[in-house]
Amino acid sequence: MKKVANIVSLFTLVLLAFLAGVQEAMAEDVDFDNIFSRLESNRRVYNRYNVAVKRPTERDMWMNLFLERSDINTAMYKENEYLIGLVTDVFKAGKVSDSIYDALADCVIEMEDNRSGDPFLVEEFMKILIPHYLSRPSGDVERKARLYHFYASTQHEIALLQCDDAKACSNEFYRRTIALADSLPPEKMWPVVKSLTEMAEIVWTRRGYNTLAEARSCVTRLSRLINKVKVVAALDPATLSAARKAVANFDRRLIHEGFLIDSSIMPHAEADSMIDEHITEYETMENPELKTFCIKNQLELYKGYITADSALTATMKFYREKVRIPEVVSAEDMNRLQIPLFDLIYFNSLSDIPDSRKYDNVLFLCDEIIKLFSAIDDNQTDNSFVPVLIKFVTYPHLIKYLTLEDKLRFMAELMVKTQVATVAHSAHVAALATRIVDGVSHYRPDLLPVGIDPGQGGWHEFIRRAAIYHDLGKMSIVSVVTNEFRPLTAHEREMIRRHPSLGVDFLGIDEDLLKFHDTTLGHHKWFDGNGGYPSTYDNTASDVRVMTDILTIADCLEAATDMIGRNYSPVKHFRSTIDEMSQQDGTRYNPEILDLIRNNPDVFDELASIVDNDWMYIYYDIYETYFNPDDSTGVVNKLRRDKL
Repeated sequence: MKKVANIVSLFTLVLLAFLAGVQEAMAEDVDFDNIFSRLESNRRVYNRYNVAVKRPTERDMWMNLFLERSDINTAMYKENEYLIGLVTDVFKAGKVSDSIYDALADCVIEMEDNRSGDPFLVEEFMKILIPHYLSRPSGDVERKARLYHFYASTQHEIALLQCDDAKACSNEFYRRTIALADSLPPEKMWPVVKSLTEMAEIVWTRRGYNTLAEARSCVTRLSRLINKVKVVAALDPATLSAARKAVANFDRRLIHEGFLIDSSIMPHAEADSMIDEHITEYETMENPELKTFCIKNQLELYKGYITADSALTATMKFYREKVRIPEVVSAEDMNRLQIPLFDLIYFNSLSDIPDSRKYDNVLFLCDEIIKLFSAIDDNQTDNSFVPVLIKFVTYPHLIKYLTLEDKLRFMAELMVKTQVATVAHSAHVAALATRIVDGVSHYRPDLLPVGIDPGQGGWHEFIRRAAIYHDLGKMSIVSVVTNEFRPLTAHEREMIRRHPSLGVDFLGIDEDLLKFHDTTLGHHKWFDGNGGYPSTYDNTASDVRVMTDILTIADCLEAATDMIGRNYSPVKHFRSTIDEMSQQDGTRYNPEILDLIRNNPDVFDELASIVDNDWMYIYYDIYETYFNPDDSTGVVNKLRRDKL
């Protein structure tokens, strides 16, 4: 027996060695260059369709574009799933040579060169690469530095979606990159220069990435590097220009991007002295650009040298005469244009002009903000527009002058321009949920909440509005929500699960919305309270629990039967979806609501009709409301006349 065991053991060792050889041979055969080329090509196609659906066109062409986009996305999703699997499977078993890791690293680095670094996909590849390179104290330091920098920058993009873990990771790997400076020759210093440039940004200090002293230290080191001939000679023009601007503009940014937003960032006496110096400097400039003009007015207003009225008048005149939002807004355009808009909103709020004029100004600025986001080039690599979007929607100096209808229209416009499928989904859920409430009112009125005022329009209007607002939290993670061209990563799925909690934050823009707290927070909780998310919320204790139960059923029903909005699962028929949901009644779904749907043909048939037919009319309505090029009334007038 021992001899047999030894033979088996020997055979096992030989087999394992053979399989390891096969694995390594397979790894050698995988064409990473072609895989990454296809991933990049698919991303560009996806982005072109995303841009196209925001451009004015004829209605039927717009609808056909959505149908075509759905087919293309489904095909890309499947191909990208296969391609990503080819890469990850190489590293799942057996010994993989250093050269294979280097080949993958070079393809990932090329994504940075091409500005095509989808942050969450990069994160998945970095899970393979970073442990390998961290375990290699020697080796190609340049490749390691470039990987570390790219990992830091893409983690920063994820951190912009309110992810603290990504913020910490980004901070760590920027520092790791900078620490490699002494091991790099001058002509290979690009990742260090880039990392120092990005760590010198004042917003990093304001967000707690580093101290002001550390930021100044980065500027000092950066200044020394870009004064070395060999370093400068090897830098591309864009990197060198950004580094020089970071050094030259640090003190100015410290004031207008730091102190004026958070005065605790530095001593007031030091800030006051710097502000006077900057005002004098700005006054000597001829033909300043709008951003500079706004900052000068902001500083003079802070010091009391001018009034808010004069700041508003001068800046608004400058803006109306000289600013045109481009047809396609890049990340750089967003950074350039958002500050003047925020400043105008602030000047308007502090001015002594009549409220009626403030209201007119706010409507104009809302229109400009919507135009800005209508033209944004969301290429799935830059998340910097997301916190800007959130700040505009919740900015107290803006929303305090808007009526509830204005606020809702403003949010709806921005959601349509950034995630039209979510708006269509919410409208479809509203149609389903209101029909279910009609059925409950007719057949089971005893299920309706007792002792609670649902407001004007009764429970029918309450559930309609609850459905419209239930996914507001997706604005905070819009770049994850709109990622439909490849499977979501585990991290992205984790972030998606945060959208009910994030949605509650948006309800705070108006006290009339606070009554939708439970439906917004609880629409992904299971009926029995034991499953779903958020785990900390107890939906079973809610006074409007049955409304949340109805919303949950309508939400899941729409998601399962969505004709063109979801490419990660096959479309299901209404009847089969109800049958599947019935298998979880009493646990995931309210059994009495499902019984009502199953046992009343009028409710069942009307819901089936909504699923089968109304999606088309919902998209038609979105088109007529937000995209019709023949509607010359403009967003400002829509804000005046329309209700959500």
